[in-house]
Amino acid sequence: MRNYRIISVVAALLLNVACGMSSSSEGIVLPKFEAKVLTRVAEDSYNINIVYQTIANVEESPILAGIDYQNYTHTFEEYALMPMDVEASMEQLSKWYMEGGDDEDEAYTYLMEQSAFLVRDDRVLCYETHVESFTGGAHGSYALLYECFDLSTGRLYDFDYLLDDTWGEAMRSLICSHLMRREDVSYIEEIDVDGVYIPDAVLITERGVMLAYQPYEIAAYADGIITVELTDEEIAATGAPLLWEE
Repeated sequence: MRNYRIISVVAALLLNVACGMSSSSEGIVLPKFEAKVLTRVAEDSYNINIVYQTIANVEESPILAGIDYQNYTHTFEEYALMPMDVEASMEQLSKWYMEGGDDEDEAYTYLMEQSAFLVRDDRVLCYETHVESFTGGAHGSYALLYECFDLSTGRLYDFDYLLDDTWGEAMRSLICSHLMRREDVSYIEEIDVDGVYIPDAVLITERGVMLAYQPYEIAAYADGIITVELTDEEIAATGAPLLWEE
């Protein structure tokens, strides 16, 4: 759903930061958030509401500047303008729905609400983004997206390693066992442990991590977003390292 291209300028920035700053939490500059909001409504044509979180104190830390830039490019993707211009990007994104909605019998809808918060003793910055859209058809689409950053280095956490190495099989079994306990979805009898994977949306919580599978990923649309919560203790028992605790 998202394009996670590594942009050379940002990569160089984060490399310099990682080399020049301590990885301990003592030197972390905490972010201050400012919400940018855009609302466009026209009856029987379109309904657009965007709430996006910027880091207001990027001048205090190149790490925060790098995280803010990554969140911007990942959130707006092809609508992310250079140099960074949040308001213009929101306008570009909304324009597509405004123009498309004028040509349809039903109103186009785009709703995005992003929140940002700190976990793990303020060492990890997490973005949660709810997205809903409707451009005609039987039903719209929606998603729950997560990205988590190490505030000491600016690194975006990648959780695919949880299924690598010697602990991969145990991790698949752990995730599958959590899914099998769900009685509120229609796919229970079809789960194959070898087919279990880490979704794009993973949230670091105070107790562990939460995996979020979008509609249609592992279940029917009607089953909605399927979440699996794994504790640090459960993950550590498989032999997988807890990178967010290192």
